[in-house]
Amino acid sequence: MIRDSDESRQFFLSKGHPPVADRTICVDFDQTLYPYGELYGDQEPLPGAVAAMQQFRDAGLKIVIFTSRLSPVWWSAEGWDHSEAERLQRVYITSKLNHDGIPFDKLTGEKIPAIAYIDDKAVEFKNNWAEVAERVARL
Repeated sequence: MIRDSDESRQFFLSKGHPPVADRTICVDFDQTLYPYGELYGDQEPLPGAVAAMQQFRDAGLKIVIFTSRLSPVWWSAEGWDHSEAERLQRVYITSKLNHDGIPFDKLTGEKIPAIAYIDDKAVEFKNNWAEVAERVARL
C-alpha cells in the first residue's frame, strides 16, 4: 500500500499538488510551441513562445516539454518501430528547441506531476462539469 507522509499530505492540501510537482510546468510541443505541419517540419515557434519560455526559466520554473510524439500508442498505431521512432522524435524535438533558444529541462510523453499544463488541447476544469461537457460536445 502506498501511504503519504503527513508532510506530503499537508503540502498537497495547501498547494493542490504533490511536492514533486512544485515549480514544474509542462508545455506541449505541437500547436503550442510550434505550429503543427509536417512530422519533421521546419516551422518557426509560434509568436510569443520563445519569450514566454524564457520568462518561465527566469522565474526559476522547471520546464518539461510534453508531446504525443513520444507516445508508444501513436507509434503502434502507425506501425513504427518504437526505438527508432523515439530516437528520431527526441532528436527532432531537442534540435528544434535548441535551435530556437527555447529552454527546457526534460522531454516526455507522460503526464507528470506539475503545477500547470499549457496545451492547445486542454479543456480547463474548475469544478464545472456542465460547461466542460458543452465544450467537449462542440469539438
